[in-house]
Amino acid sequence: MAIVQGTRIASLARPPKSDNTYQGTVTATAGQDFKIETSPRGEDMLELTVPAGKIYTIMVRVDYVVSDA
Repeated sequence: MAIVQGTRIASLARPPKSDNTYQGTVTATAGQDFKIETSPRGEDMLELTVPAGKIYTIMVRVDYVVSDA
């Protein structure tokens, strides 16, 4: 997950249940971007730009499953 232009993770909403979970809250202010992308090709999954006069509180939860290739 990319955190762009000084967007910061404000706090974890609660501790993860396992090593395969991330949960947190991100605050982005006017003019900042929030992007979730893959690497190395950088395919965008989500991109938000906060408009003037607004503040976005973005709640993020990611769970992943590990399997053999």
